[in-house]
Amino acid sequence: PNPFKNDINLQTARKNLTFELYNVTAKQILSHDLNDYSESIIPTSRLQSGIYFYLIKDNNQIIQSGKLIKK
Repeated sequence: PNPFKNDINLQTARKNLTFELYNVTAKQILSHDLNDYSESIIPTSRLQSGIYFYLIKDNNQIIQSGKLIKK
């Protein structure tokens, strides 16, 4: 869900992807491997409220990007 509160839930139809999360100053906050087709839950309770940007990569090629808001 966007905005999110404690976790980011992802479902993918592809495997061997990487999810990267960045703050508004373009500093990478986390990187999480998505290794299978199932749902992945990425814990974010340590993150402050605010706006974040994400990239989903396949072999370092960006396949999706966007903005997430943490409550």
